[in-house]
Amino acid sequence: MPILGSKGGGAASAFGFQGLGLPPEYEVQFTVVSGGAGGGGDIGGGGGSGGYFHNAAYTFNRGTTYPITIGGGGGGSFRRGGNGGASQVQGASPSIGGGGGGGSRGQPASPGPGGGGGGSGYGAAPTGSGGPYGYPGGGGPTGAGGGSGGPGGSGDSGTGGVGRASPIDSTYYGGGGGAGGWGSPTAGPGGNGGGGNGGTSGKQSGFTNRGGGGGGAGSGNGSGAGGSGVVLVKLPTAYFSGTTTGSPTESTQGDFTVLKYTGSGSIKA
Repeated sequence: MPILGSKGGGAASAFGFQGLGLPPEYEVQFTVVSGGAGGGGDIGGGGGSGGYFHNAAYTFNRGTTYPITIGGGGGGSFRRGGNGGASQVQGASPSIGGGGGGGSRGQPASPGPGGGGGGSGYGAAPTGSGGPYGYPGGGGPTGAGGGSGGPGGSGDSGTGGVGRASPIDSTYYGGGGGAGGWGSPTAGPGGNGGGGNGGTSGKQSGFTNRGGGGGGAGSGNGSGAGGSGVVLVKLPTAYFSGTTTGSPTESTQGDFTVLKYTGSGSIKA
């Protein structure tokens, strides 16, 4: 059965909903993932994952429009990678900052503004601290940059941190980027959740709309970019107004509708 808000349908007459069977408020759940960061170039660390936030029971007020922002991925670079952009359900969630860029050779990583911290570059201490919705980046083995932190755990030994599965669709989001290295044994894999693999010459970007960090690059090469974020909203189908912007993908789960926003938009409760 659909989940009712705390006031329930009995309070509807006071809000002009009598006879419609619609409560003035109802509970939804949502997952917010921000943009992952770019990895570091020139034996650089992996880019930090986007921040992850889930609310299992938030009250929507009927008739209110909630703007939704999707953070973009940070750019790849021959030096330190760019930070990821913030995502938010305005009025319902905090602004979830992105991941921190991976450091380059001899260069520390950026801290995550909200998500995972980047991995250190070759020869630099791992200083990529995680934000409130992520974990720190790590150092790497000899000859490699550090892995980056994902929401589910910090990166280490050149491997990107694992992301976290959303209870809404069971998909992993926010994997950290893997480290770049001298040779294939020292280049690290990206973390589960869209993290890009590190490389020696080529590199892999974080996955689009998964909030994955970009992979670090080998000597003299540029890194992979971070992946953009996403917002998932699950609400009772019986109460869904059907009014949205931003062209979210719509699916059903029993009595519920799931909206997946891969670009900024809004939903009217």
